Amino acid sequence: VLFLERSLRQGLEWAAHEPNDEPLWDGMRASADGFLEELWRAGALMGHSPRDAWFVQCGRQTTTDADIARGHLNMVVGFAPVR
Repeated sequence: VLFLERSLRQGLEWAAHEPNDEPLWDGMRASADGFLEELWRAGALMGHSPRDAWFVQCGRQTTTDADIARGHLNMVVGFAPVR
């Protein structure tokens, strides 16, 4: 879990100075999905399909207008580790 969290934080640092809007959220989801798919293909996540192995939420369902005003972005990641 710590590896996953650290890797996502480092891999998404590019987003720090981007406008907090739909294109950023789409890019962050795509980056996180790409990383998680690599882990799944390597056998680190359970599931017969990517949909079974993880999910990434980032956007209006996780980030409020108040968060945006404070410069915060919230991402929720769920995953099914093999161990």
